[in-house]
Amino acid sequence: MYVRSPSPYNGEKPELSRDSLPAKRLEQLAILRRFANEKIGTVTDPAIKQIHENYADDACLCRYIVSVRENLDTAKLVLAETLDWLTENHLAAFVANDEYMSKIIGRDAIYRSGYDKGGFPFLVFHMSKIGNFSESMNYISYSLSMMILTMDTSRGLDRFSILLNFKDWSISSGPSINDLQEFITLMNTRFPERLHKFFMINTPWLFTPVWAIIKNFLKKEETKARYSFIKHFSDLHEHIETDQLPIEFGGNLEFNSDFYWQQEQCHWDELGYVYTV
Repeated sequence: MYVRSPSPYNGEKPELSRDSLPAKRLEQLAILRRFANEKIGTVTDPAIKQIHENYADDACLCRYIVSVRENLDTAKLVLAETLDWLTENHLAAFVANDEYMSKIIGRDAIYRSGYDKGGFPFLVFHMSKIGNFSESMNYISYSLSMMILTMDTSRGLDRFSILLNFKDWSISSGPSINDLQEFITLMNTRFPERLHKFFMINTPWLFTPVWAIIKNFLKKEETKARYSFIKHFSDLHEHIETDQLPIEFGGNLEFNSDFYWQQEQCHWDELGYVYTV
């Protein structure tokens, strides 16, 4: 049985209930909402404006507030940068860029495999296969964006998990410390408060000093709760069922690149994205 690319969630997206928010958060949200509306109001392209409006809903703004520990000046700065980034780095733009898509279709370095036991979709990263990390940032952004579309937000499942496989990874050949810091920055600024669990498996001893540096860029209170080193497949299976995992992680699924990317293209059709590859 092959790894199946999860389909986009097509149910109704629930709006954030403001009645459930404390007074302080409502005040913060109102301030950030005014800022977001002013920023989006300067966009002249109707299609891009719609993308910005869809992105910056109340739930998103609350995630920014939490991510920066309620520093609204920082929240405004990061949100503004993300909206500018999103103008060129949205899913429809990724798919429509045949030069870009021709470089990732068929690759097996990053793929969506299924859902963990909590119902959160998860992404597999093969560190040794990513290659030039800077050139792969769009590949990563595309994959994370597709992950968000597969979330069943009607059940409050608005996060994803990541399985980072270090098999055959080395400091010389794999992503560097700077690359990993760039990835963490991408997660914190473009996809704030979206991470549910971050599993690391097959980590070599060389990664120990690397992790000692990287975890300084993470929130201390989140490190233990969200980031886990997996020593045995049985440990991973406590979080993810074997029928959702590839064989190489003790699961029942085989990854077939042609099958996976055919499914991805079907999802693009469902979403109305135009592609030429």
